[in-house]
Amino acid sequence: TAVAADNNITGTATAGDITIGAMTAGAAVSLTATAGSIDEIGVGDVGADITAGGLITLNAQDEIGTAANNPGLELNGNSLVAHTTGAGGNIIIDGLNAGLLTLTDVDAVTGDISITSAGAMTATAVDTTTSGGITLNAAGALTATHVVALDGSVDLDAQGTLTATDVQANDSAATGAYNVTVDTTTGGMVLTAVAADNNITGTATAGD
Repeated sequence: TAVAADNNITGTATAGDITIGAMTAGAAVSLTATAGSIDEIGVGDVGADITAGGLITLNAQDEIGTAANNPGLELNGNSLVAHTTGAGGNIIIDGLNAGLLTLTDVDAVTGDISITSAGAMTATAVDTTTSGGITLNAAGALTATHVVALDGSVDLDAQGTLTATDVQANDSAATGAYNVTVDTTTGGMVLTAVAADNNITGTATAGD
């Protein structure tokens, strides 16, 4: 249940799931569950499931983290790549690093994406490509460079300046059901390009 390396940790399961107790790498972590999911062993355990000094890459057919293991798969790192390819392939991540968490490339083909961070967050490329909503919650500033949901709503919450450069909630059937919600408690917002099939709602408790 405990794996540690001074440099990289790499793991591939061609069948079945990958379950994690505590994994620590001085550099990168890369895990692939070709036909299964990636999740923690304990339900609601305390502490990081994966700690890495470099990039964390997670690829799975099924979910990465689950709502049942509230708050999901717990990561202590500064950069994340995560992909799910199967039906119901939700991505549920709790970032414990108080510094900046960069979502370098996070995609769910069919499933919701929900990611929180203990500090600032930059979402460079976050997409649901067939159906699913996206929720990003940062305890600091949140910069959404590219956050696009198809057949799902987008909810962005920050406790610092919220910058939305490209944020979209799109509908493949034009039913008018998907919204974009942007909220920040301090620092205000900079909304450059925001689009929704239905409603756009924003609240800045403090700041412009």
